[in-house]
Amino acid sequence: CTSPPRGIQASHATTVNVTVGTGMGISNTLEFIYLPVSVIFRLTPTLGTSGTPLHMHGYGFHEIRGVQPVCMFSFSDGDEVQTPATILSDSLVTCDAPPSDTNSRARVGISLNGGHDVITSDEVFLYQRPISVESVKPIHVPNSIGAMLNI
Repeated sequence: CTSPPRGIQASHATTVNVTVGTGMGISNTLEFIYLPVSVIFRLTPTLGTSGTPLHMHGYGFHEIRGVQPVCMFSFSDGDEVQTPATILSDSLVTCDAPPSDTNSRARVGISLNGGHDVITSDEVFLYQRPISVESVKPIHVPNSIGAMLNI
């Protein structure tokens, strides 16, 4: 069946009880939750490596009891990867970028209901090669301000 329209646009989740009536009686009652509209308007940072903590800024982020929110990463090659998300407030969600190849791109979204529905961001996360410092020269300098270093 199709859920009926919610009617009022509230800023919080609304729970309704669902039962099914047949010629043989009425079913048990289950809970169905209407969620408020959620929007992502900014992703920070948009560049990093595997494991980079990401922050999605927006509104309407609400936890559902017993459901783990997940970040959804949709890569340009068609792969999709989920990582656990943490809802810090109704306007901020955080998660870590999953492992990926250098120079890949992923559109990032959030699912508040276990991956069934995804709210996506217009921005993409660009993976870059991890930065590695191989040498610093000179390795000794006088105790003064402004010494030039080659890294």
